Amino acid sequence: MDKAEEIIKGWAQCFNGIIWTDDVPWVYESKILKPLTMPHQIKNIDRKKVREIIKSKGALLAYWADNWNLNESEWWWTSCDNKEYDVENIEDKRGRRDVRKGLRECSIKRIEPENFVELSYGIYSNAFKSYEYHNLNVFSRKQYSEYIFRKSRFNGYELWGAFVGKKLAAYAAAVVIDDAVLIESAKSDYELQIHCPNNAIFYQMTKHYLCERGKLYITNGSRTLLHPTNINDLLIRMGYRKIFCRLKVELSDFAKIILHSGIDKWINYINPIDKIFPGKLAKLKSFLNLVEISKSFNK
Repeated sequence: MDKAEEIIKGWAQCFNGIIWTDDVPWVYESKILKPLTMPHQIKNIDRKKVREIIKSKGALLAYWADNWNLNESEWWWTSCDNKEYDVENIEDKRGRRDVRKGLRECSIKRIEPENFVELSYGIYSNAFKSYEYHNLNVFSRKQYSEYIFRKSRFNGYELWGAFVGKKLAAYAAAVVIDDAVLIESAKSDYELQIHCPNNAIFYQMTKHYLCERGKLYITNGSRTLLHPTNINDLLIRMGYRKIFCRLKVELSDFAKIILHSGIDKWINYINPIDKIFPGKLAKLKSFLNLVEISKSFNK
């Protein structure tokens, strides 16, 4: 086993019910299968094996990315791979200004798990109240604590905080997976956003991982389809870019029935459903968008 395989296996141990195929660990959440491996490491996925996993788990679909750093496409990960990353090299004027303000008014620190839970839970729980599509499965404090400590068993799970005085204004959890870094989660206190804590924490993390530790890239993940987010725009202003890749989707038989029902032609007329079942219509729209984007790579 090489170092990269050992690391991804260590990260996979933090999840329940991981399924392995083609040396890639797949996580099953909310009826969806997706790989834990970073996208630049995914080369060949056997669709037949993926279909078998979908059937055995009762999943709706599986999706993954390959062909990292492809020509411009409809699927991307917002990332930074500039090994000379510095505030002076940020081209966007607002991006430079907000980073400087954040660094002046905030202090950035690594946080130990036992302190992180107490400091961040309020921000975590309050963040969901501002989402247009509410996550009904928001963790209780106990569940949140168990989640953080389970992930912290992995040596590459690193917790960061931006403080205004002694108060936590923003936090981020980074996962160092061999030669790349995933910003797995990040949230901030709305009342303290005037101090630009997000800009400060993302800047320090980016500079740390790229310039000090020589990682290949840092990313906050793939294109978001479920709900609107401003985080990608903020990162682009800070010198991140869209790294394009190819989206692959494998559907269950049930998902194919939904797709072939013609629901995409009348979905805009059923908006009242979202008032009865919060978020269900948004999930359906994101499913249709995901499939449509995957089809663009077959043209």
